[in-house]
Amino acid sequence: MHLYLKTYFGMILAVTLFLFPLPSKASYLQDIQNEFLKFSCEKNIGQGCFSLGYNYETGAGFEKDSSLAIELYVKACNLNFYHSCAYLGHVFYEGKLVEKDLSKAVIYLQKSCKNKYQLGCHLLAIRYLGGEGVELNGEKALNLFNIACESGVKQSCVEAGRIYKKGDAVDQDYVRAAKYFNTGCEEDIARSCNYLGNMYFKGQGVEKDANMAFELYSQACDLNYGAGCYSLGVMYFIGRGREQSFSKARKYYKLSCGFNYVKACNKLKE
Repeated sequence: MHLYLKTYFGMILAVTLFLFPLPSKASYLQDIQNEFLKFSCEKNIGQGCFSLGYNYETGAGFEKDSSLAIELYVKACNLNFYHSCAYLGHVFYEGKLVEKDLSKAVIYLQKSCKNKYQLGCHLLAIRYLGGEGVELNGEKALNLFNIACESGVKQSCVEAGRIYKKGDAVDQDYVRAAKYFNTGCEEDIARSCNYLGNMYFKGQGVEKDANMAFELYSQACDLNYGAGCYSLGVMYFIGRGREQSFSKARKYYKLSCGFNYVKACNKLKE
């Protein structure tokens, strides 16, 4: 009888678990996190509101709800969680979750930047550089990129370098451009290494040095940057910085084409 009962209850338990499975560990932990975020947001903790909004945006433990996500992002921004203000600026610019609104995008970016959230300054600088939602102002863009760069947003260093190299918004200054590109490259920003490689190749703002150019292009290529691989191919093709090798040139053109760099793909057709 005892064995019969054990078997019977075992079957009942198996059927129950099949029909009403226990939540997975991941699901259970997500529910706990969301309850904590709800509580923290109700207590007016901005980061909690932002994180809760993001979970509604992505459907982490909830059905996706864009309207509620935006509402929570706005609350977080109003509670002076400036990452949320910058994120709203991005959302309104991209037309993501809401209708695209450049004016609102700029308002939120200005708030985040004014309160020293430097990623907001970087995004605001891009708006000034393109004249999107604000009047085009290259000098203001450069100033904001400089501020963000000095505060650790290394992509801003690259953009500042590009402005100095082009000389459209300010007087052309290759020395400053090279300095900013070097800062970006030290942080493994591939395009920054490639830009700096170009400057060493041409002797712009730095002493011309084909070997240094080659090393910088190699760094960019190792970071999967097609233009860097292409430049290595060119250097092997013409024999600058390394001994001439058509087979190695072709190897790097193929690698570059694999990263969808059109100039390299065209070279392979020649």
